Amino acid sequence: MKTDLKWILLALYCLPVTTGFGQKLKPYLAAQGKSLGFVNETYEMVTPPIYKAIYKQKFGYWVEESATRKEGYLSESGKVVIPCKYQELKKWQTQGLYWIKENNLWGLANPKNGRILFKPQFSRIYAIYKQRAHVINAKGRKGIIQSDGTFLVPAIYKELEDRKKGLLLARNPQGKYGYLNQQGKITLPFVYVDAREFGSDQHAFVTKDNKHWLEIDTTGKKIKEVTYAIPPDMVKEYDIPEPVFIFYETIKAYPIFKKDYGVKKHIPKVIRDEYNTFRTKNYQGSLQPLLNRFAIDSLQFPRKARRKKIQGKVKLQFVITEKGTLKNIKVLEGLPYGCNEEAIRVLRAVPAWGVARHGYAITSINTVEIAFDYTQYNRKGRRKKD
Repeated sequence: MKTDLKWILLALYCLPVTTGFGQKLKPYLAAQGKSLGFVNETYEMVTPPIYKAIYKQKFGYWVEESATRKEGYLSESGKVVIPCKYQELKKWQTQGLYWIKENNLWGLANPKNGRILFKPQFSRIYAIYKQRAHVINAKGRKGIIQSDGTFLVPAIYKELEDRKKGLLLARNPQGKYGYLNQQGKITLPFVYVDAREFGSDQHAFVTKDNKHWLEIDTTGKKIKEVTYAIPPDMVKEYDIPEPVFIFYETIKAYPIFKKDYGVKKHIPKVIRDEYNTFRTKNYQGSLQPLLNRFAIDSLQFPRKARRKKIQGKVKLQFVITEKGTLKNIKVLEGLPYGCNEEAIRVLRAVPAWGVARHGYAITSINTVEIAFDYTQYNRKGRRKKD
């Protein structure tokens, strides 16, 4: 019996943890309308609003911190996987890995576990394929890295071709040219003073003295001597590809009334940036001015509070979900004698809510103040007529 009781108590102890495990997070817009955080499925705050931008990714969230403007990565449970200390994060699309930039150098990290595959050490990544990427280190030497965190070709070459197939033309630290295969092995030795890439016919031009050029095949065998001039290599500009981000204009949550309270409505705005053009939606107005007008019509001053000559404001915090539902009302600063309850009733009496938007409908945590001034109300709790 004691053994059974022990296991029952253990199960009860673990139950809250099990129930909360795996809850999906949702971004929310803070009351000031400028920063984002996360709430859980019951719209309770999980992380404070410290992010300027949040982008949902396959394994979690790509975030940018408001204060530092640095980027990082969070897991689906809101845990920091890649800390917000990097200048930029850019996705390696085929691998689900992220290029991380620190002190103007690039590295590579895994967003699933936060493992740093390559510390920031590359000045550029100039060709990215499915399993590998061509890189240039801080000293200007080129190499090839693999998505498992290893070098296919060490970054020691002054020049290195970035073809997907065939032999790769390379130039070693001594300035001689040779060829590597796709596995990074030296196929043709570094004995040439100058050389060109292999063409579609699997022929290349090489010279050992910069005077006599030869046409060779992939085994290095001479096909013929060349009597005409060999054109110089084309100069390429390399850089890491840029992800496309669209600027989203933020719109706070707002109450919707059938009555026109004289608050000027916001007209749609057209936003243009280098990536896209879009139009914001027409919305009714700011939260606090509209609630002030609505409270004049709706608030019923508690009689006891009036007898006690209560003056002040009740400050409420509440959630408007991405579907426009009011949830989780909390009193941040209150007043006695039923004022808190009346302020909550007024808030609940709002007919409908327009959701906050950050490019799309988003949950928001909002604050509002409802004023109580006994001098403005009669004995029945109704506002005196002007």
